[in-house]
Amino acid sequence: MTAMHTDLIDVTGICENAKDAFPAWAKTAPAERASALLGAAEALEEHAEELAELNQRETGKLRTDSVGGVQAGIGTLRQYAELGPLHQGERLQGAIEAIDYSLPEPRGLVAVITPWNDPVAIACGLIGAALVTGNVVVHKPSERCPRLGNASGNCLSRHSRPGCSRPSAGRGRPARNSLRTPRST
Repeated sequence: MTAMHTDLIDVTGICENAKDAFPAWAKTAPAERASALLGAAEALEEHAEELAELNQRETGKLRTDSVGGVQAGIGTLRQYAELGPLHQGERLQGAIEAIDYSLPEPRGLVAVITPWNDPVAIACGLIGAALVTGNVVVHKPSERCPRLGNASGNCLSRHSRPGCSRPSAGRGRPARNSLRTPRST
């Protein structure tokens, strides 16, 4: 999968594909979603040197910071994979006859727009949280690090169902405005 330069039409198409993928992904067992995150973490780890090099070139970070950002992203995905399936909701006991129970449910499409300063770690945190809870993601990395955003985004998207996590690239303002525009469902 390659990055797409986003404009209103591209973002609309990407969002529609993600919305189409949502019902099946939301019904996917939490353990299977966690397994997808573990696969993504393994893919990032396999490409850690390449991602760290891109991070260093595109963001200007020192080598140790670049490696650290990639490792933080890998660790975050593993943490969400471990903890995501364990979250069963909350029960609060009020008075004897009153019990409040909340059960988390997937919400739908999540737009993730990440900055240039720690692109892998931040993207993994936001995308990982959305995917493990059954949501689908359209990810717009910073235009200051497009190759890194595409490479890390592809590692993430290869391990979820088609359409569930999609990287895109291009200028930030048009994509941001398109993603913020409410769409009818």
